[in-house]
Amino acid sequence: MLNGKIKAQGEPIPACRIPRTPSKWTLAFGLVLMSSAAPSVQADYYPAATFPGDKANNGSGGWGIYYHSGTQGRTRWSDEASQNPDHKQNPELRTENGVSFRRFKLYAYSPYDPAGTHRFLGAEIRTNKSYGYTGIDPNVPAGQARTFTAKVRLANVASGAIAAFYPYGGAGDEIDFEYLGTLLPSHLWLNVHNDGGQLNEGAQWPVSKTWTAWHNYRIKWSPGTVEWFIDDYKTAVRRVDSPDPVPDEKLQVHLNIWAPDNKGQDAFGTAYDGDLQPAATETAALVSYFDVAGVSTGIEPKAKGKATSKRRY
Repeated sequence: MLNGKIKAQGEPIPACRIPRTPSKWTLAFGLVLMSSAAPSVQADYYPAATFPGDKANNGSGGWGIYYHSGTQGRTRWSDEASQNPDHKQNPELRTENGVSFRRFKLYAYSPYDPAGTHRFLGAEIRTNKSYGYTGIDPNVPAGQARTFTAKVRLANVASGAIAAFYPYGGAGDEIDFEYLGTLLPSHLWLNVHNDGGQLNEGAQWPVSKTWTAWHNYRIKWSPGTVEWFIDDYKTAVRRVDSPDPVPDEKLQVHLNIWAPDNKGQDAFGTAYDGDLQPAATETAALVSYFDVAGVSTGIEPKAKGKATSKRRY
């Protein structure tokens, strides 16, 4: 990203391999996790089976589910109030080719507001635990960064839908991997918010990526720096001269899918597609979905060096 604008389509951001220390890293379900030899007491792994799928198992495995009182854009979050059995299991636990995952589904009809503003039915969950880095989390050793990783498959993100993996804090601090149907397959949407203010967004990944395959999406967060990785290749970096503009509150991990609007408080014109319209009656037909096999958090050495610019992608 140059001067706050997305690079020209087809121009890849340089990628770099991040070195690993085999004795301190292990693999579980394709996700990089810290082993007991690593200097951390806050490395957690959440396989898909621990995600809540409905009210009945809300809070299972350290997660919470958003109910129909929550809205965003043109969307309400689903729960058991719907009469449609498919809606009651959102996200739904599935297994394919030996991989267990949760499918986050977006429907074109919401039983909570069938003729109102929030006529799509989506899903959102978040961890009950909050995570920080050196200085804001006493459990994190000095000189260490916090990492968040999700194994995601963008199986069917329709134009006009948004799937997202993002750590978020109650003060409005946020770091996003957002998958916009209007931009795939050529772009991802990367955000940084501090105290509710949006600082930077938009980054490109080479168009050769097969988004419908499984990939590990990782965020590395430390004082003054946010880095995004796909399969351990660096996608983008946000560095600043002062740590203040980068999130500085503990964050919970969120996963969701929803349909944005092009007006009102949640207006998101880049992601909005007027061709994606709600249905007039209850329907089992999905309009969009994405899959998540697991989420992990970890600790690793923070980024080195001082940035010279407040915007550097």
